[in-house]
This record gives sequence, C-alpha cells and structure tokens, in this order.
Amino acid sequence: MRGMPDVVYLLRYVNVIFGAVLFGSMIMEHVMIIPVIRSRPPREGVEVLRAFTPIAMRYVPLCGQICGLAAMAQLALWRDLSVADFRWTLGGCVLYVVAVSTTFGFYLPADRAIRGLAEEAVAAEAPPLMRRWARFHAVRATFYLLAYALWVGAAL
Repeated sequence: MRGMPDVVYLLRYVNVIFGAVLFGSMIMEHVMIIPVIRSRPPREGVEVLRAFTPIAMRYVPLCGQICGLAAMAQLALWRDLSVADFRWTLGGCVLYVVAVSTTFGFYLPADRAIRGLAEEAVAAEAPPLMRRWARFHAVRATFYLLAYALWVGAAL
C-alpha cells in the first residue's frame, strides 16, 4: 500500500469499516434473529419479523451502499492499486453485486411475503416461507462474507 494516495487509504477504511457493520448485521441475523423468529409459533414469529425489519432498514442498507461504493471507487483509481489489490477488490465487488442481487431478487421478496401474510394465512403459510427466507439469507450472507474477506485481504 506504500505510495498510494490518501484517498485510496480513506476508501479502504470506509469500505472495511462499513463492511464490518454490514457483515456483522448478517451474522447477527443468522445466529440470533432468524433462530428466534423460527423458534416461535408462526403468528409470533411473523410479529417479531414485522417489528425487527424497520429497525434493520434504518442502517443496514446504508452501510451496505457506502461499503460497496467505497470498494467500487477504489477500482476507479486502479492506477494507484497494485495488481493483487485490484484483483482482490474487483473480486469482492463481483461477490458484492451477487449478494445484493440475491438480496433484492430472493431475500427481500420472501421477507415481504412473510410480513404481508394475512392473519388467517400465517399458521399455514409462514413456516415454509420462513424456511426459504432463512436459506436466502444464508446464501446472501455467504456472498457478503466472501466479498468482505477479499476486501480485507486487499487492505492488508
């Protein structure tokens, strides 16, 4: 990283710090929130999800956007990166785009479907929807983890 302009250092710090918040949120959802929601009776689980979603939507998307944009901005400054750093950052960006696509294409529609269930449909429809939702979360979290690992590797 020697000889890099200060802006590249700043972008790396922003990328890694906001990526840590994003990935930490993914871990928290995987090990705490999803198990709690799925362990409750369907009606209670749906209510918990309805309560938690607005809280997470306050900060997780913004942290993800800042993290991803900081990584992509580093690519725009490719002349200031070593070949290895460029490749690691690019690989992280590709995985990040896959994670975001998984989030918008699969995870969020499942989340909306669960939260939008009519009260009389919750008992029958929530359990299979929650299984799919949890699987989609595991997939997207894996892509975010791999992207973050590459970004941290580039920053070291």
